Amino acid sequence: MADLEGKLEKPLPNLEGVATKLANMEDDMKMKELLPAVLETFVKFPGVKYTDDRGVERYKSKFTAADSNQMAQQVFDKLAYHFVLRRYGDMNPTLFEQFKKMKDPHGTPLMESEVLRHAGVTLGDLKRIFLENRDDLNPKVLSGMVDNMLKKHTQELTKSIYAEFSEEHKGYLTEWINKKVADSKLKGKEYKIKKSDDLEGVFDKYANVASQLYKRDK
Repeated sequence: MADLEGKLEKPLPNLEGVATKLANMEDDMKMKELLPAVLETFVKFPGVKYTDDRGVERYKSKFTAADSNQMAQQVFDKLAYHFVLRRYGDMNPTLFEQFKKMKDPHGTPLMESEVLRHAGVTLGDLKRIFLENRDDLNPKVLSGMVDNMLKKHTQELTKSIYAEFSEEHKGYLTEWINKKVADSKLKGKEYKIKKSDDLEGVFDKYANVASQLYKRDK
């Protein structure tokens, strides 16, 4: 295979390395830290936490339009900080304040571009979501919102990895998958290559196998 790989127009990615990257993407990017960060923003928002007449600590769920707008801005900043940190790997509050002032050649703030690219939402989208839910804004609503964002983020990262492959790699991927499935005795159609599978279909099954065999905690 090594001789054949030397004749490829596009170098074959390291299949073992990419499999490890795919399988551990969420852990490596610390995506699970995002929800606690967003919920912390909610809990610390002025007036959210209060003590009722019986002395029980509770959380407010109804907000004014102005409050929902302000909370959306704070959550947006938290998302931006998270995604910028994951992309550039070196970020602190001072650097982030500088980053917030940076714009692309079209005049769009880079912070907004990062959140849109990774989470699929704009500041306007968040303000609308918070406004629409301001009569019952709670951790469940926020959890659903963040879950959708994480799915979008994972899809974007996976798409960038998929872009490293081309049609000429399909046979190598297929061979790799078939060997891993046979050696590990994985069962299921999500791992079995069909003749009708295109490159994207084969890559999806490659990712499925990787998720089962290359998680570091296994």
